[in-house]
Amino acid sequence: MQEYLFCWGYETPNQLRMNEANGWEDEDSMSVFITAESEQAAINWGREIAERFFCKLHNNEDISWKNHRYASCILDTADAQVHTVLRVSVGEMPDLDTMISRYNDVE
Repeated sequence: MQEYLFCWGYETPNQLRMNEANGWEDEDSMSVFITAESEQAAINWGREIAERFFCKLHNNEDISWKNHRYASCILDTADAQVHTVLRVSVGEMPDLDTMISRYNDVE
């Protein structure tokens, strides 16, 4: 098993509204370390985390991170601010409430 740093982009509810209204492209990003047997397994699980995170952030189970086609990737672990990145294993969901708690514009 190896640890991979999965990173994904997304828009907060406020960013999504403002981007649609003004033609902007403002986005945030989030990352999580995922322990997995392969990079592809980490990517697959990271995308599932991103999907659930996005739905919870927008308080809408019908909205889809995947359908918005946001970027995602595995980063070099040297790029991480290790003290701020959560760690999970494939199949383990991080605490999404903690992850979105920094946003004041969640509806």
